Order: sequence, then C-alpha cells, then structure tokens
Amino acid sequence: MDHGRPAGARRGLQRRDAPLLAADDPVPVTNKDGREFISHQPERNAEGSGNVGVFAAQTSELLGGCGFRGLEAERTEFGYWVASAERGRGIAPRALILLVRWVVENTVAKRLQLHADVENTASQRVAEKAGFTREGVQRGWLEVRGERRDMVSYSLLADEIR
Repeated sequence: MDHGRPAGARRGLQRRDAPLLAADDPVPVTNKDGREFISHQPERNAEGSGNVGVFAAQTSELLGGCGFRGLEAERTEFGYWVASAERGRGIAPRALILLVRWVVENTVAKRLQLHADVENTASQRVAEKAGFTREGVQRGWLEVRGERRDMVSYSLLADEIR
C-alpha cells in the first residue's frame, strides 16, 4: 500500500468536478459551492487533511468523494458526498469504511467522528452502515450560509472497526 494515499485513489478533485458536488440536500449545494470546496483542497491537504475521489472501476468516472481531517487528541473527522445520479448504490458507506481503515492504519487516530445534518437522513444512514454509533444532536454545531445548523454526531473507535 502506498502510505501517501489510500489504495485505489486515482487523482485529486479538479475544478471540472464541481457540478458533480451539486445536490439538492437539506442545505442545497451549488456549482459555486463545489468550486469553492475544490479550490481549498491543496491547503487542506497541507494541514493534514485528505480528500479522495471515488471512481467507477470500469469507466474511471468520478462518483463521489470521501475525506478526513485530523484533529487534536488522536481524533479524526470524516465527510463524504456522492453525485446525485449515483446515490442509493452503497457507494458512500463502502468508501467511508475503506478510508477509515486507511486512516487507522496510517495515522495515530483512535477516535473517528462525523456529523450529519439533522435533516439529511441519507447521510445518517451512511454513517450507521459504516459502523459509526449515533451519539446525539449537537445544536447549532455548524454555520452554513449564515444559518446555524443542528448536526447529528457519530463516532467509531479504532478498536471497533470490523
């Protein structure tokens, strides 16, 4: 395994991928949001974070992405997205499981965590399918476009990984 990136990672996100990030979620994601997210990847990677694309094995088409950000006290935060047309196929849980395993094998992370918008039940299902435990609702946890959003908190301890 190349310890610089997870196995199967083919390339970083590129500006041309922005339309794939657009989604009509509880808080809609626009093409502009996608471009902004992609533009910040080099600085996030320099800070010990990482985002990898999820690609179709046969066509190399970008289906989604999964990322992590190392925090203090051996904690790591995860996030994921799947192109609207590709949702419901189990892509996000599989990608999240693979990235979680890679992070545990290649970093000092002991507590893995993520947050899903209280209205985004699909994202909550992804966390649960990947083995994360729901801990509760963090009120006003994240500001999105000037509005404080409640988030469901999930965790997985390194020794719980199946």
